[in-house]
Amino acid sequence: AVVSTQSTGQNLNSESVYKVFKGVVDNDWVWDWFVLILAVIIQLWLLIDLRDYEGRGVNDCGSGNLTKLYYIGESPGGDDGTQQVCVTEHYHKFYIIMGALQLLAVVLLILSYLLTNFHRFDIKRTIDWSYYLKGCNSSQSRKASRNPAISNNKDDELRRMRISVLSWYHGWLLVMLVASAFGVVYWGFFFCIHLMHITAMFDILTRVLKGATANLKQLLVIIPFSLSIIYVYSIIYFYFTRSMFNNSKGEWCGSLFECFTTVTRYSLRNSNGGHNYSWTNRQTLSDIQLRILIDATFWVFYSIIGLKVVTAIILDGFTSMKKERESALHDMTTVCTVCGLTKDKLNAQGIDWNDHTDEEHNIWSYIHLFYYLEKMERKYRKNLKKNISAIKFEVYRKYKKHDISFFPDSSSISWSRAKKIMEQINKF
Repeated sequence: AVVSTQSTGQNLNSESVYKVFKGVVDNDWVWDWFVLILAVIIQLWLLIDLRDYEGRGVNDCGSGNLTKLYYIGESPGGDDGTQQVCVTEHYHKFYIIMGALQLLAVVLLILSYLLTNFHRFDIKRTIDWSYYLKGCNSSQSRKASRNPAISNNKDDELRRMRISVLSWYHGWLLVMLVASAFGVVYWGFFFCIHLMHITAMFDILTRVLKGATANLKQLLVIIPFSLSIIYVYSIIYFYFTRSMFNNSKGEWCGSLFECFTTVTRYSLRNSNGGHNYSWTNRQTLSDIQLRILIDATFWVFYSIIGLKVVTAIILDGFTSMKKERESALHDMTTVCTVCGLTKDKLNAQGIDWNDHTDEEHNIWSYIHLFYYLEKMERKYRKNLKKNISAIKFEVYRKYKKHDISFFPDSSSISWSRAKKIMEQINKF
């Protein structure tokens, strides 16, 4: 990511402060690993140190240098050990020191992310209500009001280039920050949440989550559908078979709510069909036939239709993501990012694709140019025009106005030279 230091550089009072921020930004990958490694160390300590409270006295933690650890909301003077654990005497010092380091690492990670990206704090509008107020009948205006991608407003285009604060990564950073604060206060238990940061660090895990949630709206529709099926069968169980439930095995059906709770619990368990209840008091053949009918229909409606539909929706999300990725990779390897010329057109003119993208139109050369112009602006401020060439200043002026007219559009030096040669050959 290219760091734009125009807004931040004006607020820095000294070069040393700027170097500190630059060090935070340059080492963003270090903070990622720092957060994850500290979380692993803390959880390994918890695995070794936490022990069950064996006694019933206030100060009884068995043998060894152990001390009682009280859970949230429990009175230190209580003698009930069912909700208490014992830890070593060095545990409190350990989690405070490690927790402070974990909190510092999360703060540095958040700071580096905020400095290396543009952010927008407004909620993107998907519908322009002025369209309805004005009663516009144009199909093009209707599309533009609902789809900002075809809007001609430059402010909207620049706003969409910034990362929304409502993105999932902003939310995840906030969760880690809150978990760090709670972890320091409540004995380090909340630091286990930081183990999930491995998902954000590795692209393959991020793609798996995005593929699984690509059709999130369709997946959310399945939830009320599944609950409806469960509720229907709860009524069937309550009216026809509630006497066959075994309360001693956690099968409660004394009321419709209890029956709904039991059916929901057993529906989430893996079974070969039906719910696998105990079905006590089965005295007649009709009871067995009724169970076969209920289990068979539930297996069809819930297990086959409901769960298979969820699987199909998730697979469809992975398929669509694969197509988008393949399309992006195809464009990256066949279309020049700078001028837009395709690989086939360049080869037709005798221009080597690798030479064109590596030497003539190297995208990193443009990024280096923009970073150089930002650096010169920070150095010379109002005297920038006197310290750089006229061509660079003109590019800088357009760059600040987000005017990309200085980019070559479907053209390059080798392309123009090849076309002139072909014109001369054809003329000859």
